[in-house]
Amino acid sequence: MLRGDRHPARQRGIERVGRPCLAFISSVRIGTVLPEDGGIYGDMPSEFDLPSYNYTVVNDRPTLIDPRLRCAAGVID
Repeated sequence: MLRGDRHPARQRGIERVGRPCLAFISSVRIGTVLPEDGGIYGDMPSEFDLPSYNYTVVNDRPTLIDPRLRCAAGVID
């Protein structure tokens, strides 16, 4: 988990970009496969230094996405 309290500039980078939120009935955990349709996946802001990952917002929480597998790789808290 990437914590906003440890990385405030990184948290602001995610908030600044903003994305539509995917809604899941249950909480999203690392490894959860996200839908191919209906979500918008953005490039990670450069301050994260994670160029091979995307992100989206799931249940109002910014979520790190492995684009090759479309699965959650972390939640930015």
